[in-house]
Amino acid sequence: QNLILTLTLQKGFKGCVRYFSCLCWNSAKVRIATSVTSRVASFLTLAATILCTMLAMVMILLPNGIAQYVITVIVFLFLMVTLICLSRQPITDERLSFKVPCVPWLPMFSVFVNVYLMMKLSEATWIRFAVWLVLGVLVSVSTSMEK
Repeated sequence: QNLILTLTLQKGFKGCVRYFSCLCWNSAKVRIATSVTSRVASFLTLAATILCTMLAMVMILLPNGIAQYVITVIVFLFLMVTLICLSRQPITDERLSFKVPCVPWLPMFSVFVNVYLMMKLSEATWIRFAVWLVLGVLVSVSTSMEK
């Protein structure tokens, strides 16, 4: 935040936008994951998740027509740019026991499919889910308080 504020004060808004686009696009070709690239990846992941949700909402809630197609294409293009930026971020060299294949494409496709299917559920199903969720939390909290 301080770096962005400093860049904004020194180079103006254009400098700040240029710096942010350099981070997102990884035009410096940073190969080692750092705390900055981790924050950028977290931001891009959040943005991609929100765009997946918006895409599912547009496909479900808007009536078929030219407006739905135009909005769907626009959101899809923003999603693709976000995923391309995310795929250009450096990956940690840590040895992990499991890694998801085709990152970030497969995980975001999974997010989209799940959100799309969740949007298709009826209100009654969501009410039942909420009731069982509250009951589960109450049972979990009450049993943890006893110990």
